[in-house]
Amino acid sequence: MANDAKFCMLVRVPGEKPKRLYPGERLTVGRESGNDIVLRNGSVSRQHAVIVWDVDEDRPYIKDLQSANGVEVDGEFIEPQAYLNGGNSVLVGDFTLAFELRSVGSGRFLNEKEDEAVTLFADKGKQLKGEVEDLEGVRRLLLELETEKRTGTLTLTHGRITCEAMFSMGKVVYAQHGEKHGLQALLEIFELPGCSYHFGKQVRPVESTEILSVGEVLEKELDVDTKHLVKPKKA
Repeated sequence: MANDAKFCMLVRVPGEKPKRLYPGERLTVGRESGNDIVLRNGSVSRQHAVIVWDVDEDRPYIKDLQSANGVEVDGEFIEPQAYLNGGNSVLVGDFTLAFELRSVGSGRFLNEKEDEAVTLFADKGKQLKGEVEDLEGVRRLLLELETEKRTGTLTLTHGRITCEAMFSMGKVVYAQHGEKHGLQALLEIFELPGCSYHFGKQVRPVESTEILSVGEVLEKELDVDTKHLVKPKKA
């Protein structure tokens, strides 16, 4: 089935080469050596979970195999399974697995064609457009996209500077600011003194080499208290 597939799910495993999952395939996760993904730790059951991509589905799901410590997807325990959209963070025992949707053969994030943008099925929110007046507003904007688990591309413009951050289920999988990419580009974006912005649900094909959390980068790299950036909910 992999020969005919347009997309695959890349599963990043701590300390190992990433695993690839195609439609019609499955990956078992557990402590025993017979599993496809072996996590040797007492927090992981011998047969902890299975990741399945049914051939007639547009995305895979992960199922908890009645493990002792359960499975968390994006911070929530599953009962007993949950679909994966790409950009997910999955906790199995003491291990965190990261998931990325990739096009087959190209190594690109979503699509094999360099000049074609695609719209992801994962995002159900609205397109956004507007302006933020200061640095705090820029940071709040990106944090809200993470909190709402949005998928799409955020384009920011300040004067002659145009940069972007691509989100997948709230995580930044690509960032660009001038000649900088990844974490360094995201740090530059956080320093913009206000900007105009547009967030659309389409994504371009780009190389995705890291998954970044807006909140974690703000707190760990810039020592920002993100609780003060979150807008209070309306009563």
